[in-house]
Amino acid sequence: MNYKKLVEDYFEGLTSLDEEKILKDYLQNYHGNDPDLLEAQTIFKDFRQERDEPLNISFESISSDQPKTRIRRLWMYSGSVAAAAVLIFAFIYLFKLTGTPVVYAYVNGQPITDKELAMKYSEQALQTLSNPLSKGTAQLKHIDKLNKPAELLTVKK
Repeated sequence: MNYKKLVEDYFEGLTSLDEEKILKDYLQNYHGNDPDLLEAQTIFKDFRQERDEPLNISFESISSDQPKTRIRRLWMYSGSVAAAAVLIFAFIYLFKLTGTPVVYAYVNGQPITDKELAMKYSEQALQTLSNPLSKGTAQLKHIDKLNKPAELLTVKK
């Protein structure tokens, strides 16, 4: 049996319980010099020592004398208070939102709450911006005249 392959499979989690028992028994009595098998032998020896070492923990010292229902009750009360606070703040916030009109734009520092009027002001502002830009492109029509002599000079084959 290839024990080196079995060790690799063990560390990859691919071995069955029977294969692990065979590997443990083999490594317990192994006296060779293969570094991989010696390393696995050391690890298995440490596993065995940890398994055989008794626990010196008193479970009575860990368990609390207070009943857990008191802690659960405290968490339930604090959770319900927190949920109620969140709901109250949500209702207050929503109430404030419905009381104030929607501001669509500001013109000269004044809020505009009418959607149609805000659209009108926006269109006027965009028109004011686009007029100088369209005048600047009017002179670009003459660029085609510069390209015509270049077309005449090209040699046709």
